[in-house]
Amino acid sequence: MRIPGHFHSAAQKNERQELHYGSDSLLRQEPVPDPMPRITSLHWKVLECIFLKDAFVFDHQEGSHRRYVKEGLKRPLIIPVYKDVDVDIIRGLMRTAGMSRERFFQLLAECK
Repeated sequence: MRIPGHFHSAAQKNERQELHYGSDSLLRQEPVPDPMPRITSLHWKVLECIFLKDAFVFDHQEGSHRRYVKEGLKRPLIIPVYKDVDVDIIRGLMRTAGMSRERFFQLLAECK
């Protein structure tokens, strides 16, 4: 008597797995693409380098905040002169500048 799901031999089990998964199922696994790296806090000089390479120009400084402007943008970028600028501030600067994550990491690689 044959019980469903039970096999009489290893060959029958392998045959059933090949029908279900394909004979080379382990070999056909697609490589997982590299995920986008996380944005981490950065020194203000690194941020300055990134935005200067993106055509921003230093305008002036008031206390511990530096102002950068760019042709075609209504709002200036204000980069705080901090040892570690927080991720939320960096994301806000990217949003104001209209900069994508891909572009940010491309410029970051040039500035480090």
